[in-house]
Amino acid sequence: MQDSYWTLNQQAQSEMIIKKSRFITNAAPVKNEQEAVDFISSVAGNHKKANHNVFAYRIDDRIQKYSDNGEPGGTAGMPGFEVISQKGLLRTVLVVSRYFGGIKLGAGGLVRAYKEAAVKGITAAGVLQKVLYRNVHLTMDYQWLGQVKREVENAGGRHINIDYAEKVKINFLLRPDAIHKLSERLIDLTAAQIQVNEGQSIYLGVDFLNH
Repeated sequence: MQDSYWTLNQQAQSEMIIKKSRFITNAAPVKNEQEAVDFISSVAGNHKKANHNVFAYRIDDRIQKYSDNGEPGGTAGMPGFEVISQKGLLRTVLVVSRYFGGIKLGAGGLVRAYKEAAVKGITAAGVLQKVLYRNVHLTMDYQWLGQVKREVENAGGRHINIDYAEKVKINFLLRPDAIHKLSERLIDLTAAQIQVNEGQSIYLGVDFLNH
């Protein structure tokens, strides 16, 4: 898994009118291609009367797709996809629903319009960096709790949760590259009277980490 990536902060919608044509952009962060496909289907279902429901998504460098949905080739989906790529976004999907206003924009006008619509959608959603963390589970006697908790905090542990059972358990999130060093430190500290187990990986937003 990659160490970090940039994506949208939240699902959002924006709207603009160019020469009486109405462009409604729906943008969202997604976890995988299926979520992107489902999002596109949902937006298209909400805009059945739109003349075009143009989309673009980029999950990673391999899984990416765009569609002009009836607009002249290369004038709609590609501009949106290029905006996503230029901003370095992954796990991101955009859908631009166009309600034709009766005035043709021409190929160049369409490219500019769909590009602007994509930019507005991304701006409305905001961007953030997602950073890889991993779940870590510790089990020990109560005598070690205070010292171990301090070591976890000093190592950069996040979302620290303590379970006061027959033996005390500490569950937290930690950057993968810090786990080995912390594990060795805790084993030395407790004379190997501690169990250290790694769990699943998870991405956390940078803004969220600051709270």
